[in-house]
Amino acid sequence: MNSKIDFINGETNKSLIKMFAPLMVGMIMLMIYNMVDGLWVGNLLGELGMSALTAGTAIVLFLNSISMGVGNGISVMIANLVGADDRKHIPGAVGTVIAMSTIFSVVLLILGEVLVDPILVLMGTPEIIFSDAATYLKIYLLGNAALFIYMVFTSIFRAFGDPMFQMKGMMLTAVFNAVVDPFAIKAYGLAGAAIVTVASEVLCLVYAIIYHKKKRCFLWILKRSI
Repeated sequence: MNSKIDFINGETNKSLIKMFAPLMVGMIMLMIYNMVDGLWVGNLLGELGMSALTAGTAIVLFLNSISMGVGNGISVMIANLVGADDRKHIPGAVGTVIAMSTIFSVVLLILGEVLVDPILVLMGTPEIIFSDAATYLKIYLLGNAALFIYMVFTSIFRAFGDPMFQMKGMMLTAVFNAVVDPFAIKAYGLAGAAIVTVASEVLCLVYAIIYHKKKRCFLWILKRSI
C-alpha cells in the first residue's frame, strides 16, 4: 500500500497537518471516552460509585500506557520497513506483530484477573468499595485485551500513512460509550459501566478488522520475517 501522506515527495507542512490533525482529534476523543464513565457514574451512583471507579485508575492508566508504548514501537518498526519499501519483509513483520500482540494481550489478561484483588489490597482500597472496584476491574480487563490488539492495528495503519483510522475508531466508541453508559449503569450499577467499556473496546477491534478488509491497507503472513 502506498502511504496516503508522503513526507518525501509531498509538501512537508501539509503532510504534517494531515498526519497531526486526525491524531489530535483522536486523542481528544480518547480523553472524552475516558471521562464518560466518571461523568455518568458520579451522577448516577454518587460518591461511593465514583470512589470505586477511581480506585482502579492507576491500573487502567498503567495498562493504557503499555498499549500506547507498544503501539509506538510497532509503528516505528513498521514505518521503517514501509519507508524502505521492503515489501519482502513487511507482511511477515505485520503478521508476527499481530500474533505476538494477541498472545501478549491474553497473558496480560490472565495475570490481571489473578492479581486484581492483591493489587487493590496493596493500594489500600477501602473495604466499603473493594467489591465494586474489583468487579469493575475484572470486567474491564476482558475488554482491555481487545483494546490492546486494536491499538496494534492503529499503530500499523499509522505506519502506512493512515492516521484517519484512529480518529474514526475513537469517535465511534466515544459516542457509543456516552449513549449506552447511563442505561447500563442504571441496570447493573458500576458493573454496567464496565460492561459498556468492554463492548466499546470489542467494537473498536471489530471496526479495525472491517476497516482492514475494506481498505486492504496491508498484507500480512505469520512467519519469521527478519
